[in-house]
Amino acid sequence: MNRSLRSTLCATTIVLLTLTGCSTETDGEGTAADTTAATTPAGESETSASPPVADRPVEDLDPGPATEDPCLFFTLDQLEEYGFAEAGETRVSPVDGTLECSWSNRQSDSLDRIIVAHDQVSGGIDRLREAPFPFIETDIEIAGRPAIHSDTLPHEPEGQCGAYVDLTADSTLSMTIYISDNDVDAYNDPCAKVDEVAALVIENIQRGI
Repeated sequence: MNRSLRSTLCATTIVLLTLTGCSTETDGEGTAADTTAATTPAGESETSASPPVADRPVEDLDPGPATEDPCLFFTLDQLEEYGFAEAGETRVSPVDGTLECSWSNRQSDSLDRIIVAHDQVSGGIDRLREAPFPFIETDIEIAGRPAIHSDTLPHEPEGQCGAYVDLTADSTLSMTIYISDNDVDAYNDPCAKVDEVAALVIENIQRGI
């Protein structure tokens, strides 16, 4: 049996609160940006939260209409190949307000569920590398792009794995998969499966959705 989604939501909420908490301003107090502006000598450039485009190791990718309709990240043929016969369900995430699409197949012998979204966290993959996920692998590449693996329990993932793949300096492809225990190999190594599925979506974006 796969683990409950409740633990996923709780752990993700903690991570997102951490990511957003440090950017909150307090009325009447100077912000970090104010301090930088006041102390940076004339002629010197300020440090940006996101690296300059010239310093990025890969070109930016634009998900196009999939930002507003994340169900477009896959083609119908690809979904059928993974055993999803029904249309995906679009919803606003109860955790962070991101628009996401999910597909479910409880009769599957492999993938039980896929959740995908265009995550637009300021700082992108670099900031996510510093997030307090219970489990995280940061030295990852998916389809030749910087990525991370994450999960909701502090040990090697089993039956589910999340991935974030760099799209721009301030956005990522977010994906979580849940795997049936009928597929023993994938169940025991779910992050390899999420790499496969996420790479397929990156290829779709590169071709133009």
